[in-house]
Amino acid sequence: MKGVDSGAAAGYVMQEISLCSYGDDEKGNATFQYVFAFNHQYILGYNSKDNMFLPYNSIEQMMAVVRKFTTEFNTNPDMLNYVKNEEKRCKKRKEDVLEGDMKPSMEVFVPDENKDNLPLLICFVWGFYPEKIIVSWIKNNKTVVKTEDQAVQTGGNGPTSWCPSWI
Repeated sequence: MKGVDSGAAAGYVMQEISLCSYGDDEKGNATFQYVFAFNHQYILGYNSKDNMFLPYNSIEQMMAVVRKFTTEFNTNPDMLNYVKNEEKRCKKRKEDVLEGDMKPSMEVFVPDENKDNLPLLICFVWGFYPEKIIVSWIKNNKTVVKTEDQAVQTGGNGPTSWCPSWI
């Protein structure tokens, strides 16, 4: 009987991260961050004060590659415009939050698994402010289910709420 060699698997994770966060004060203090990470370590990011990408002091073996990407991004007007537009969107969203004018997005879908085999729909609502939400299911112009919920914060897209309904 021959043995099987199962050596350790090697791999890596590259991430492009766009973060938009807001302070708790009345002004909201929008903070925009656009970075690239390798195995969860930031390797380069956009600096809005200097209007350019800058390398982070990170993984020594990668610095030559990181500098090439930094130069490429800084000389590519499309990349710089993209990041500037993302930053504007972040600040505009802050204004919407302060004005209480964030309208929700939503999706209704049938779940992949339904153990009870009942007709089931799921409504997922996100990106609204303030955090309290009322979701109603209407059938033939009559409200059949009304859910009042305190939404859960899930990342940078605003609060989210989900509400199942058997129809």
